[in-house]
Amino acid sequence: RFLDTSDRGNLVEVAKVEGRLLTAPTLGELLQAAGRRMLVVSSGSTGSSFLNNHTVSGGAILHYRYVLPESLAEDMKVLGAPPGDDAPAGALDRFAVDAFLKVGLPRIDPSVTVMWLSDLDSTAHDKGIGDPATVDILRHVDGQIARIEEGLKAAGLFDTFNIWVTSDHGFSTHSGEVALDALLKPYAG
Repeated sequence: RFLDTSDRGNLVEVAKVEGRLLTAPTLGELLQAAGRRMLVVSSGSTGSSFLNNHTVSGGAILHYRYVLPESLAEDMKVLGAPPGDDAPAGALDRFAVDAFLKVGLPRIDPSVTVMWLSDLDSTAHDKGIGDPATVDILRHVDGQIARIEEGLKAAGLFDTFNIWVTSDHGFSTHSGEVALDALLKPYAG
């Protein structure tokens, strides 16, 4: 059957059956070997967060649905209840940034943090680029990055962090149908 990598449970099962999830060392494992830690903070799927540091390797994963190592669950209570599935756009991202600032930084002291803020992606997929809801959530993400900067400054860590903002893909507008037959014709036998 189809493997849904967005579901952490599926990935855990693969690791049980195969004895490992990935065949190459992860960034988290390489950092651990150098005496450092990796933190993953995510408002995305449970699978995407897990794939970023599935062995945890002395670091942590802070997600609104689960926490690894589980010993950090008590620390996460400072954030209150995580947003539910019906939470307004932006709530999951805010929770992730709170987790980073209130739990990840003080408890993990990460050398590298991968933070996945998913609300812009899901809103842009649902509403399209240029839609007022997409523009609003883009402003929200900018505000979350500002909160990260402010939190790092308050902790006296701003000058020791490099912040990179990336995307898994961009969006473009397209109207009309794709002529799939014409696109595939050169490759047909």
